Amino acid sequence: MTKKLTNNGIKTFADAMNSSTEDIAGALNVTHSFASGVRTASAKILHRTLKLSACTKPNESGGLDLHVKVERKVKGGDTGGDRIVYYSLLVFTDRPGGLLHYCEDLASESEMVVSCPPKFGRAYIRLLGNVDM
Repeated sequence: MTKKLTNNGIKTFADAMNSSTEDIAGALNVTHSFASGVRTASAKILHRTLKLSACTKPNESGGLDLHVKVERKVKGGDTGGDRIVYYSLLVFTDRPGGLLHYCEDLASESEMVVSCPPKFGRAYIRLLGNVDM
């Protein structure tokens, strides 16, 4: 399905949302109702996309805290119950046993402070989006 859409110039969720139902139906050789569902799902994904930012700040004990912020890419994006994308957040270091934070089913904006261990090399932050259709 992806290849058929790509061959017809529909490469991103934004492309799908901005394409006509007729264009999608023609590209995929499907019914108009299915093509309309593709457009609706693309719009939901775009409006519910989360973005991640982080920075380090010194803490009171002389170590570092990692300040992680998750926010909506599109302000005012709906957080309704019929989600398509489910997010998980992982924060870990390059040291053995380095998992610092994990949460799943992240659906809304949030901020968290994660304390970093002494003498770590790198901190990695992953915001994973899982599509459930």
